[in-house]
Amino acid sequence: PKDGGPELICDRVEPTYLRFFLYKTEKAKLFRYVGDAGCCSAENVLVYGNRWKKGAFTCTSERSGLTCTRGGHGFFVSRTGTRVY
Repeated sequence: PKDGGPELICDRVEPTYLRFFLYKTEKAKLFRYVGDAGCCSAENVLVYGNRWKKGAFTCTSERSGLTCTRGGHGFFVSRTGTRVY
């Protein structure tokens, strides 16, 4: 990672391919133009109603979308919208 610490990467496949990065010390970033969009499998899917936590990173999956945070930074992704903070 560019800041030397852990990072979380999440891809949304449909309706358009997007990639989200959440770094150890920075605000989340959204990449709309992903060069390797076909590289990853869909094996690590967080089912609705579940939560995942590793170190300072937490992701919560709900029918409204997926929210991942680290401290005061994070991202929200769904089929209808996105937000990074």
